[in-house]
Amino acid sequence: MRVSDVVLYKDLQELVDLDFLVVAKKVDNGQLPFRRVMLNIEQEAISDCAKLRKKLIPEPVVDWFNSDF
Repeated sequence: MRVSDVVLYKDLQELVDLDFLVVAKKVDNGQLPFRRVMLNIEQEAISDCAKLRKKLIPEPVVDWFNSDF
C-alpha cells in the first residue's frame, strides 16, 4: 500500500468519525470499503456542511463526496 493510500484511508476514517461516511463492510486484506451515508437530509444541507469543513477535508475527498456515482 502506498503512502498516499494510507493517508486517504486515514482521511476517510476521519469522515466516518464526522458521520459523513460509514464503513460498508470489512474485507479480508484489512482495507475498509467506504460508502456515503444515505440520510434524509437535503443534498444542499450536506454540501453546506462540507463547505464549512473544507479546510479539514482533503480536496480529493471533497471532490469524491460531491461526485455522482
